[in-house]
Amino acid sequence: MNLEQLDLSMNKLTGEMPASFGNFSYLNKLILSRNMLSGPLPRSVQNLQKLTMLDLSNNRFSGAIPPEIGVLSSLSISLDLSGNRFAGELPEEMSGLTQLQSLDLSSNGLHGSISVLGALTSLTSLNISFNNFSGAIPVTPFFKTLSSNSYAGNPSLCESYDGHICASDMVRRTTLKTVRTVILVCAILGSITLLLVVVWILFNRSRRLEGEKATSLSAAGGNDFSYPWTFTPFQKLNFCVDSILECLKDENVIGKGCSGVVYRAEMPNGDIIAVKKLWKTTKEEPIDAFAAEIQILGHIRHRNIVKLLGYCSNKSVKLLLYNYVPNGNLQELLSENRSLDWDTRYKIAVGAAQGLSYLHHDCVPAILHRDVKCNNILLDSKYEAYLADFGLAKLMNSPNYHHAMSRIAGSYGYIAPGK
Repeated sequence: MNLEQLDLSMNKLTGEMPASFGNFSYLNKLILSRNMLSGPLPRSVQNLQKLTMLDLSNNRFSGAIPPEIGVLSSLSISLDLSGNRFAGELPEEMSGLTQLQSLDLSSNGLHGSISVLGALTSLTSLNISFNNFSGAIPVTPFFKTLSSNSYAGNPSLCESYDGHICASDMVRRTTLKTVRTVILVCAILGSITLLLVVVWILFNRSRRLEGEKATSLSAAGGNDFSYPWTFTPFQKLNFCVDSILECLKDENVIGKGCSGVVYRAEMPNGDIIAVKKLWKTTKEEPIDAFAAEIQILGHIRHRNIVKLLGYCSNKSVKLLLYNYVPNGNLQELLSENRSLDWDTRYKIAVGAAQGLSYLHHDCVPAILHRDVKCNNILLDSKYEAYLADFGLAKLMNSPNYHHAMSRIAGSYGYIAPGK
């Protein structure tokens, strides 16, 4: 059969999963979560050679995970077997899932070693909590950055960075560290009295400098910049809010649109970023564009989608921080009547299409941009295309999705496709 996607979740299905599911050889996504399916996972699953996502979570499947699961080398998005009754050890064949990005085996009865998971070099998300795994945690860069919540509820698992440090030892080590921290804090509090005069002087000086800085920035934002700022980075950034505000000058403007004005900002450490300052909104008009860009771009990464580095905000001003793309946008390129060879045109078209394909088919839930136009396709020095401006974007499963889809979307220069 040529069926490519099948979602039967939350249907109160019972009984065993039929072996005939293996006949759906064209399936790339199979979702059977939140039912009452039971029994073992049929070995015919190995016939689903085009499967990229398999979600069997929150059922009553039992028995061992069949070794045939490791034959599904096409699994690249996710494998979710959580909330079932799987038992036994992980099959060595799972080492074949080298393209898998997300794996959830939590809340089962699995036991034994997890060394086979060290071979899954593409993992970005892992949850094996609340099983009975034991032995050493693999020494890989991914596992070294993994949160302890990802393998909680497995008391026999041991770290192996410094020999074998078991979970119980980790608790004692954390307790000792806490005691030392309390002692240090008490010592610091004992000396606070001696520093009160210095703190008072520094506080008054800081208020005076902030007043002077607010005056110097009045051309860029008036009194709006004098309010306290919140700075939220999505990765390690070696600059502060003050460095960003100093770049918000007319000579640094590189673009304006319906949602705001964009500045080129060179930081003291040499980094160059793009800063979008959103237009002010009325009390009756929520800042949907600001929230949408943070919700969408804060959680996705793709080579053809502009990268959101973080955001700054205060009572009146909202700033979004992006990677700087030096070659402007496609609209500017076309309006300058530059002669583009067909290889370059093809590269730009494919890059934009790959970004859209990722949003529509690889993101869960899918993301609708709703404002794709030449102004919102940025180009780097090698004419690699980047989708930008997600102020009108919507998640397919958001609470206001159907309401939003009933309204006209897009901005000036955008024409929605016909039905």
